[in-house]
Amino acid sequence: MKINKKGFTLIELLVVVLIIGILAAVALPMYNRAVVKTRLMEGLSVLRSLAESSKRYYMAHGKSPCTASYDSASLDKLDVTLDMAAASKKFKIWYWGAPVCGYLYLQDIKTGLLIYYSLEIDGNAGINRKDQIICRDQGNEEHKKYCAMLGKIERTYGSAADGYNLMSF
Repeated sequence: MKINKKGFTLIELLVVVLIIGILAAVALPMYNRAVVKTRLMEGLSVLRSLAESSKRYYMAHGKSPCTASYDSASLDKLDVTLDMAAASKKFKIWYWGAPVCGYLYLQDIKTGLLIYYSLEIDGNAGINRKDQIICRDQGNEEHKKYCAMLGKIERTYGSAADGYNLMSF
């Protein structure tokens, strides 16, 4: 008597499902990390563009584009080719440090990570950090990982704003 064997056994199907599950478990965290890194790199790029534009504004007008701390309206004065409406959905961006507004902050809305640029302008209180982009970990282990994703260069010390020096201009 001949038995016609068509299809897969239950064990074969379970093995295939198990293999797919293991591959997904390995790939998903790597994918999520890549998504976060891409988002943070975009934020770094936005901050760098705004910082360069702020420096150009200062050289042209002899003053900072902002007038008060926590000022985000002054970003409209900058000659930057960014889609600020799209950027504001992902990041909070503001100047800080009245009356000079020597710092330009960017905070990722999803992760909460703060990256700031210390402008080299007269009267800036951040003398030791002029013209640098700093990634603030704020003592948060997850934020330390995010700063490492952005390529930390050196650890900065000396105030409550300690973080990782990402780059100097």
